[in-house]
Amino acid sequence: MEISVKRTEDGGHYLELGYVTFDLPQSAVKKLQEIIGIRLNQSEAKDSQVLQKKLQAYRQLANKLVHVDNRIVQEFALALTAEQLVTMSRLATGESLYNKLANNLSKQNRQQFEDDYRTLSKITEQNAVANMEQAVPVIKKIANKQKQAQD
Repeated sequence: MEISVKRTEDGGHYLELGYVTFDLPQSAVKKLQEIIGIRLNQSEAKDSQVLQKKLQAYRQLANKLVHVDNRIVQEFALALTAEQLVTMSRLATGESLYNKLANNLSKQNRQQFEDDYRTLSKITEQNAVANMEQAVPVIKKIANKQKQAQD
């Protein structure tokens, strides 16, 4: 829906919402701006809370990946992007996941991972969540495949 506001000659405003037009005085327009500002700030706070909950869940997952079988780590390390691997290792507590990933990569891939880890030092929280949202299904698929192979 398209929204537009036009000033009238007498100091009021025409507020157009699609096919509907409202003739509003200046005081009503100011109140409307205040309400919209409040609502936008509320949604930012809620979004921030959701983001923090997701990050906390992904941190827990990253910490659990330290205890995963090396074959699973080797497979998902090759299937994920460098940014996803770096994000995971940065989310984990300490350097245990970093070391596990590095130890399960070939010599050339390990050097590339170490270079990527150094260069990707500033990953935003939003990017971290996006990277993990893409990585988790890949990890689950590989883990399920490995579990079926063992059964």
